[in-house]
Amino acid sequence: MKLNKMVWSMALAAALVFAVGKAASGLVLDKGTDQQKLRKNIDKQTQKFAICVGKAALACEAAGTSGAPECDLTGDGMPMPGTVPAEAITALAEDLAKCESKLDLSKKGSDYAGIGCPGDCDAVTLGDQSCGTMASFQAYSIDNTYFQIEGLGAILSGVCGGDNTCFNTQGELGVKYSKAVFKCITKCENDYKNKKGNGGDNDTLANCDPNTSADANFQACITKAEGKAPGIIAGFRDGLDNAISDGRDDLYDEAAPVPCP
Repeated sequence: MKLNKMVWSMALAAALVFAVGKAASGLVLDKGTDQQKLRKNIDKQTQKFAICVGKAALACEAAGTSGAPECDLTGDGMPMPGTVPAEAITALAEDLAKCESKLDLSKKGSDYAGIGCPGDCDAVTLGDQSCGTMASFQAYSIDNTYFQIEGLGAILSGVCGGDNTCFNTQGELGVKYSKAVFKCITKCENDYKNKKGNGGDNDTLANCDPNTSADANFQACITKAEGKAPGIIAGFRDGLDNAISDGRDDLYDEAAPVPCP
């Protein structure tokens, strides 16, 4: 379930709400089926897209000096550019376009219903509302990634107290940490042998969530991910965990019965 879009001043609170638990009774897909392979490919594509967007945002923010989020990802005009020069804003738009150009969620198939109709293409109506098609789900995934990363920028500014050096250094650590956590969750959600978290046979967020999983194998992977980002501030790391888990939960753990058209 995704959050409704809101004004930038509430982005920090919105990002923290990602920690709220979700009901999960997921769609279990048999290993090796076309649907399972398709979902796994979508997972890999969307995580690469998120990392690409994160790097683009950091490159833009690094051109500023305020230590606060200044680069607009969602196109809503917030946050307002401050010390970031115009050329950095232009470069951001070009970088985001490149990120989007590499995203093709129908690359391995278009059976949107077969993977559980993930996503929430109605940001107003309570609950998850199916996107209807893979193309609509892709558009939703792009918009939601921008929104979540903007929210993470607010958390980063808060934990750094507005210090620009901290903002940029922690942002880079966040990218490294996120890449590793994405891999842990992918392994867990596609594990059918109970070696990486057993998410394949038991599709619930509880198995593959950095905050809630009691699986020793999965938590060992998360510990290694933390080792790739020494010095990352706990509050920012928690925000990353919540945002990443929210996105993977949306893909893998749609509540049954599946809300398909």
